[in-house]
Amino acid sequence: MKLSELITEYIEFKQSLGMSFESNAVLLRAFCTTVGNVDVQEVKYESVVAYLYGKGPVTSYWYNKFRALTGLYRYAIARRYVAHSRLPTTIPKHPTPYVAYIYTPKELNLLLEAADTLEATRCHMDGLSFRTLLLLLFNTGLRIGETLSLTIADVSFSEDLLIIRDGKFGKSRLVPIDHRLGVVLQKYAEMKHAARSMLLITHRINIQLSLSNEMAFRRLSVALKRHLDDCAIFAVFDERMEHGISRVYMTFDTPSQ
Repeated sequence: MKLSELITEYIEFKQSLGMSFESNAVLLRAFCTTVGNVDVQEVKYESVVAYLYGKGPVTSYWYNKFRALTGLYRYAIARRYVAHSRLPTTIPKHPTPYVAYIYTPKELNLLLEAADTLEATRCHMDGLSFRTLLLLLFNTGLRIGETLSLTIADVSFSEDLLIIRDGKFGKSRLVPIDHRLGVVLQKYAEMKHAARSMLLITHRINIQLSLSNEMAFRRLSVALKRHLDDCAIFAVFDERMEHGISRVYMTFDTPSQ
């Protein structure tokens, strides 16, 4: 059996149990790309280790890949596709746990002031849109993909609620927001695109940031960096972006206008 066939069979098996299994599917397909579509019996230990470690330091991503491959090999061994696992028996020390950074109102104000100076022609989002994006992220703790996927219909201005559709694990949920943020969102929607479906859109009508949110947000952060004088604050902002901006928390004493 070829590796790609095993991975496809394993993914279909997991999804038949009701799991979305999308993240693991991406990791396993990347593994097949790295190793090559060889016979499962011919996968070498060195190739597996090379995939796990990559070129950078050990991060939580290493463990995500290791868990995905562990499940794959358990499945393969149980069905006698392979005799034993090619995974390493020695696991590296887990990296230092993530420590959330608490932004002060002053630091957030600096970020917002820098966002106001952004030019849409460079980062595909004008200053007002990026400012609104930051306020949403900091006030709600949403994931960047969830934020950029919001539509006008997902915002209840009368009840100060956001509807997050198909979030992590494919679940939807309601997120309450401060009334001040609700006012900001309503004004933004009225000013920018009363008839458009997406809440946060770029200056180009045919480009929606939700199509490639991670890449888009990185481009936005680089544009922001050019306008932020306090490099120390941006360094924290940039580092937290690596973990997902939803992991950055603030006290609710934040400006909403």
